[in-house]
Amino acid sequence: MAMHQITLGESFGLVLFCEERLLEAADDSSGGSPGELVLFLHGLGCDHSSFAGAWAEGGFAGYSLLVPDLPGHGASGALEDLTYRLQDHAEIILRLLAQVPFERLHIIGHSMGGAIGLMLAERGDLPLASFISVEGNLLEHDCGILSRRAAETPEELFVSDKFVKLLEKASRAEAADTRGWAKMAEHTDAYAFHRSAVSLVEWSDSGRLYEMFAALAVPKVYIYGEHSANAEVIARLDGVHKIEIGDAGHFLTTDQSELFHETVARIIANG
Repeated sequence: MAMHQITLGESFGLVLFCEERLLEAADDSSGGSPGELVLFLHGLGCDHSSFAGAWAEGGFAGYSLLVPDLPGHGASGALEDLTYRLQDHAEIILRLLAQVPFERLHIIGHSMGGAIGLMLAERGDLPLASFISVEGNLLEHDCGILSRRAAETPEELFVSDKFVKLLEKASRAEAADTRGWAKMAEHTDAYAFHRSAVSLVEWSDSGRLYEMFAALAVPKVYIYGEHSANAEVIARLDGVHKIEIGDAGHFLTTDQSELFHETVARIIANG
């Protein structure tokens, strides 16, 4: 599948990546629909390249793929009047979905993207077919050094000093996936990162995200990396279908890209 980049002004300048047939369906005055839509939502400091392997995965043939850069991340511009709460991100994605025709929706959310995805899934007016949490935030244990340390730092200090130092440290990390994250995070607005982190920590600590995930009535799966498995979280997911991606850490979407996207395509196909 060929990936196309477009900007939707009505969605606050949101930059998204999709294939040509989805664009054609959106422009089709006859009301044609691409059918099944797979929405990928990236994590804090990440961007669409988290899911770059999706375009080469043959298992997604017959599905429409939609991969937005969240506000203030990647190619999507920063917005001065946005608080960057998780609710803000979710609202903008809803505006995006309103412009795209589809009959069934599959949500795949990594880390913070999993939390935003839950806010979308909780709405009863979306034709949600399945939900895949990729180490998506559910509980306080899910907030690691990146999000919690950022949230605990005063905003102006983080923006003027700590964010740059965080990226410098991550770029020298031994783990290749952490260095890869640092390259993506270079394109993240510092205010967007900090405010998103604050909201993410608040929601994770509240336990509300876990309750939302547990209440999902559609088929749901929790995917995690072998080296980043959180025992406290996994223990709370009794009865939920869980899949471990071997030799991968938290950034498993790029750490084991081919295996990850093959796994996701198989889950969706099997319903």
